[in-house]
This record gives sequence, C-alpha cells and structure tokens, in this order.
Amino acid sequence: MGTRVLFKHGTTTVKALISEIRTRLDLSTLNADNSDQLELNDIGTATIKLAAALPVDDYTASKRTGASLLIDPADGNTLAAGLIILPEAPKSRVLTLRRTGCPPSQHPAHHVRTKDRIPDDRDHLRPPA
Repeated sequence: MGTRVLFKHGTTTVKALISEIRTRLDLSTLNADNSDQLELNDIGTATIKLAAALPVDDYTASKRTGASLLIDPADGNTLAAGLIILPEAPKSRVLTLRRTGCPPSQHPAHHVRTKDRIPDDRDHLRPPA
C-alpha cells in the first residue's frame, strides 16, 4: 500500500498514509472478504497512519469525533468517509495531570468550573450539577 492522503478530522487536516487495506464488504453476502484494494462505493477496513496525533474517539462512542474524511492531496477531492474504530474503545476519558510544583488548590485545572467545561455529545449521560 503506502498511499499518501490527507486525513480530515473535524476542522483539522493532517498528512496520512494508508498502510494496509484489510477487508472489503461483499454486499451480496455481507461477508467481509480479505482484500488489498477498494473501488468506488466499496466498504472496507483499512489501517491509516497519521503524521500527527489527533483527539479521536471510537465511532460507537462519539459520531462527531469518531468520523473522518480521506482527501486526495493532489486535487482536494474526497476519497472516502471514515468511521474510526479504535483497537480498544475507551470506556471513559482519563485526565492525567503532570506535577507542576504548585499546590493542587492553585493548579489551573482546579479552578475550572463545571459550567465552563466544553460540552460534548455525552452530556446527556451525566447527572445534572
């Protein structure tokens, strides 16, 4: 493989490389057959390596942050729409704080109020504040 494309996720576009096409869905039998190429309107699975890290989610967890587009870098045409399937879909997001040397009560993250938090499409699952 090794096809170079642009990967668009939300408003961010990064260089990417299609490193492997694994399967193609046979629409007459609905079986995923091994394949190394996809044609127009085919549905399949592929492994794509990105040039930069992006904050993606599994499509089953978030349709907004689990979707993407593959774009032809030569002419800007859309090659494919993608649904992101992570190796293991995260059950929840984990926030990791680095030790900064300041007391926890003075840490900038400590002062973020719930109402200042950026909403996401899972807010309906959270209990009201």
